[in-house]
Amino acid sequence: MNTPVLIAAVSARSLATAAHKTGLPVYVLDLYDDVDTQRITLASRRVKTESDGFDAVDLLTQAQELCPPHTPLVYGAGFEHCPHLLAQLARGRHLYGNSPDVVQAVKDPRYFFSLLKRLNIPHPETQLEMPDITTNRWLVKTIGGTGGYHVHPLKQSFSIGGQPCYYQRYLEGKPHSVLFLADGKQSRVVGYNEQWINEEFASAPYLYAGAMSVDDMPFQTELTEVVALLVRETGLRGLCGMDILLNATGFHVLEINPRPPSTFELHQQKGDLFYWHLQACDGVLPEILLHPHHLRAKIILYAQRTLKIPAHPEWPAWTADHPRPNSIIQRGEPICTVFAQGKQSQLTVIKREKQLQTCLKRWQEIAV
Repeated sequence: MNTPVLIAAVSARSLATAAHKTGLPVYVLDLYDDVDTQRITLASRRVKTESDGFDAVDLLTQAQELCPPHTPLVYGAGFEHCPHLLAQLARGRHLYGNSPDVVQAVKDPRYFFSLLKRLNIPHPETQLEMPDITTNRWLVKTIGGTGGYHVHPLKQSFSIGGQPCYYQRYLEGKPHSVLFLADGKQSRVVGYNEQWINEEFASAPYLYAGAMSVDDMPFQTELTEVVALLVRETGLRGLCGMDILLNATGFHVLEINPRPPSTFELHQQKGDLFYWHLQACDGVLPEILLHPHHLRAKIILYAQRTLKIPAHPEWPAWTADHPRPNSIIQRGEPICTVFAQGKQSQLTVIKREKQLQTCLKRWQEIAV
């Protein structure tokens, strides 16, 4: 397939890079239009934002202007809370991904957690009504939220601002995820990840910080069975993710990401997972998947204070998602992504993050 595709996501660089490695030309719409995205696309544009994601009018208008109206569509994060917008964007296009109806179903807590209960799949106690917080710790989550921005400890004085939300019993444990391919009926587990949380920002205490691929994941047989059950029940297609919590009592399913999760690039070989995402959406799964020889890790570097990117920044080769020169990055916004691989990938990526923080301070001094 050499037909260009349109990629739309909050941040589309990883998908665009994977497509580029397969030799597939792409158009991109996202919220950043990073420099490294621009270099590998036929054309790319930055979409205006609203408080909860895409400015719908701007997204649809720019899609009309950017590429031919029948250009096939691949989407990433950003449509979980607005499947109706996905439906509008996909109108007249071949959709490589789950249908808006499937997205809406798996992100509906009433449906999804009832499904988990019916299938006897372990998960935290979840409800739509305000719980009694005097006896247990609870989290409040915005429906369809992503990136951890939408998760907060539930307190007496907390307000979600009128957004649709649900409540989940807090459990101790470490967040992990399962990456898988599905064709609507069958599934193939691709790999597993340990996920990290950035605790530096009080306004987003569960902010997604990054992840590391793992090769010694416990409960692999059980998790493979859970993925298979959910695919058969929901009709999931393409590259998807399942977030879980691991603790002393076992694993607990938190949610399904019905689109390529950001961790997919920790597992791909020369863009093969983008290719198989397209194939799986059309009903074809691989018999065998090649896996990277090394563990990989990534950390998202967030601005600790307002930062101006220099006119001619020199980014290390182990970074990606480079902001445009002279961009202003506000506190709490992502600056770039830092990568490492090998047995010591976690230590290496943390070391590199610190090196980059030093570089950013030097940039600020020059700007002043």
